[in-house]
Amino acid sequence: MTNRSIEMFQLTIPIQKVKHLSDEDRYTYYMLGHIFNELMSLQKLVGFALPKHNDMRPSRLKPELS
Repeated sequence: MTNRSIEMFQLTIPIQKVKHLSDEDRYTYYMLGHIFNELMSLQKLVGFALPKHNDMRPSRLKPELS
């Protein structure tokens, strides 16, 4: 199996900056974060669900993709 390491970053936002946002802006940022997390979860699910072999026989591939 190949090494699939990722580089991690940290973003720190002072609470005072968040408090100065309007309710609409704050809600938008929170929803964008939630949507991003959902998309990453779906991407991971698809990555684990797809077969990881070179066997292209229809009798094996079609049931796995179903």
